[in-house]
Amino acid sequence: MIIIIDNGIIYFLEVPYLKIAVKQLRENLSKPHTLRQVQSLSQKVYSWLIKPAEAALADSKTSTLVFVPDGSLRNIPMAALYDGKQYLIEKYSIALTPGLQLIDPKPLRKGLKTIAAGLSEPRSGFSALHNVKRELNEICSQVPSSNILCS
Repeated sequence: MIIIIDNGIIYFLEVPYLKIAVKQLRENLSKPHTLRQVQSLSQKVYSWLIKPAEAALADSKTSTLVFVPDGSLRNIPMAALYDGKQYLIEKYSIALTPGLQLIDPKPLRKGLKTIAAGLSEPRSGFSALHNVKRELNEICSQVPSSNILCS
């Protein structure tokens, strides 16, 4: 893993047990009754990925963290990382990108409308996604949208 800070400081970290913790975190995220386990695992991952750079992030007045997750890190929401008091999303804006290619942003068009769709039942060999209904309702409460639930 490489962390690059705005002022040019580069950190390289290797975390031997990261894959195991991320796998356990991912498994528990979909179970609402496992909040304590999720927070504990999330705090471990936070301590490995974010904590070593906290001072540099504060010194550089960083407001947005950009993640290019690879491997097992693609399977967890970075916003769910927890420092013991706050989730990462409460401290920083978070951006995710599948690669390092940057493009010029286009201005957001006014009157944005969203179609939120999800599959809540098992289909074609894929298991059910248990939180789809809750997640769709949350999305629809935040942006003007049509909610389509495919059962």
